[in-house]
Amino acid sequence: MVENLKRQMRNGVAHFAFVKKNGEFREAWGTTSAALAAKHTNGNGECREQFATTAYFDVEAGSWRSFRWENLIAVY
Repeated sequence: MVENLKRQMRNGVAHFAFVKKNGEFREAWGTTSAALAAKHTNGNGECREQFATTAYFDVEAGSWRSFRWENLIAVY
């Protein structure tokens, strides 16, 4: 499910749900597409893969977020 979501986010905006660190349910619309998030990317930071998380640009909030793979509930 995680690989499917990452593929969808590379190609455009994906709709998915996960459980936040504090236990809240979160439904999100996000992308990692360079064409859509390039102006919000500065190239700094660590690769999230080593922490079993994925960073994504939240198109509703207009900022970067991340989630833990084990907390992913659904990809719509």
